[in-house]
Amino acid sequence: MWSGSSKHFQLVHSISERQARWFQCTAEHLLAASEGGSISPTNIVAACKFCNNTRHRSKQPLSPKAYKQKVLSRLEAGRWLRLDSPTT
Repeated sequence: MWSGSSKHFQLVHSISERQARWFQCTAEHLLAASEGGSISPTNIVAACKFCNNTRHRSKQPLSPKAYKQKVLSRLEAGRWLRLDSPTT
């Protein structure tokens, strides 16, 4: 993830500005504000823009613990975009 300017991130990972936008660091509410989540350090974590924008869109959003497991499972299976892999 990156914050500030994406230029260095783009150069290091040889990706376009459009691709880099998905990796921008954002503040993710573990329990969405619309569901009663607070704006407190215990309810906010760093997340890439992709995860922040897509996690709560499903009809039944996963709990923070379940979403973490989903990400880890996808990483282990090679099905999550990884910038350190030779194919990205």
